[in-house]
Amino acid sequence: MCGNLISPARTRPGVVAAVEALLNAHLQRPLTMTEIAARMHISERTSRRRLAEADDHFGAIRDRVRERRATALLRHSTLAILAVAAEVGFSDGREFRRAHRRWTGRTPLAARTSGGG
Repeated sequence: MCGNLISPARTRPGVVAAVEALLNAHLQRPLTMTEIAARMHISERTSRRRLAEADDHFGAIRDRVRERRATALLRHSTLAILAVAAEVGFSDGREFRRAHRRWTGRTPLAARTSGGG
C-alpha cells in the first residue's frame, strides 16, 4: 500500500525526477536537453553526466514520460489517436505509432481496443 502512495518520480534520483517533471510539464512541445539543462541552471554536459551517474539518459526518460502519458490517454480518454500523439509531443501520427510499438510492442489502436498499453 505504501508503494502505491509514492509516485515513480519520487523514487528516482533527483536529476532524473527533475528531468521527468520538466518533460511532463511540457509534453505537447517537448523540451530539448539543452532547454532542460538551462532550466535546471546547469550545463548540458553536467546534466548528461548526472543522468549517466543515475544510470539513465535523456532519450530514455523522454520516452518513458511520453509512453506513460500516452498509455493513460489511450486507456482513459476518447481522444483520437492523432490527438493523443499531439498531446505527447508528436506532430506526425505515423511517428507516434512507431514509437508506441517500440515502447509497448503494440499499436496505439491495439492498446486502446484491448484496454492495455
